[in-house]
Amino acid sequence: MTTTRVATRGREHTTVRAGDGALLHAFSAGDRHRPAVVIAPACGMPVALSDPWISALAAHAYVLTWETRCLAASDPHTSDDALVPDDFDTLGHDAATQANDLLTVLDHFGVERAHAAGFCGGAVLALQAAAAQPGRFSSLSLWHGDFPLLDAATTAHQRNLNAILAMAAASRDTAAELLTMLRQLISSQAPPHLAELLLHPYASAERFHRYSKLNTALTTTDLAPLLPRITVPALVVTAATDATTHPAGSRAAARLLPGAELAEAPEGAHLDAFDATPAHQSLLRDFLTAHP
Repeated sequence: MTTTRVATRGREHTTVRAGDGALLHAFSAGDRHRPAVVIAPACGMPVALSDPWISALAAHAYVLTWETRCLAASDPHTSDDALVPDDFDTLGHDAATQANDLLTVLDHFGVERAHAAGFCGGAVLALQAAAAQPGRFSSLSLWHGDFPLLDAATTAHQRNLNAILAMAAASRDTAAELLTMLRQLISSQAPPHLAELLLHPYASAERFHRYSKLNTALTTTDLAPLLPRITVPALVVTAATDATTHPAGSRAAARLLPGAELAEAPEGAHLDAFDATPAHQSLLRDFLTAHP
């Protein structure tokens, strides 16, 4: 089942069914006759967080993205009170299933080959999809990835948040108990212009439980066996001062990916990657020019 809605902020909103029946909210922007870029978003984040990149890329590419299954912010018919636990529990939650959603989006829009840009946990999905169907991707860019590589250092933020999400993923009751604390923590740390978007996964106990389960699947998947098999050109972007996802994870991923180059800024915050700064746009543009 697909339904195309009115274009919003230059992007068109479409719904499509994944193989297991999950309803995906997908988006497109730009000229479909141009080279395609698919944005693999941070887990659970509304599409609006990707808007700076969608706007920047749509001028010269056909841009696709989607919102994490069962957490869509773009469905006007789904309130948090209407979220039915059984509907979620019968669907897939693992990293492979979530990566397959990326491939489903490509199939829906008739895109045979694309550059995949993965942000935070979305970098894991881009890598999973490239390992599953390497012929679908011309290249990858991985922005401040939250890479579950066992020998790589992690930040205190990663360790603490992952431990909390693991508990909330195991039990809806635990998710409800932890929700207020997490909302306060995110509210205190989020930049004002992004706070509403970053709080989306914490809008209710049910939504928080879903987010915890889906995100935990990404942060506990061992990527090490996959990376040596991914030979397409890859740009791995991080900052030495990222206190959210440790740059050591990006460094390790760049070492293990045969076709990777590492771009590590001397300073910068995790959320900078979502702003599509002129420097970031130039970095990606130069990479795509070098690897068309």
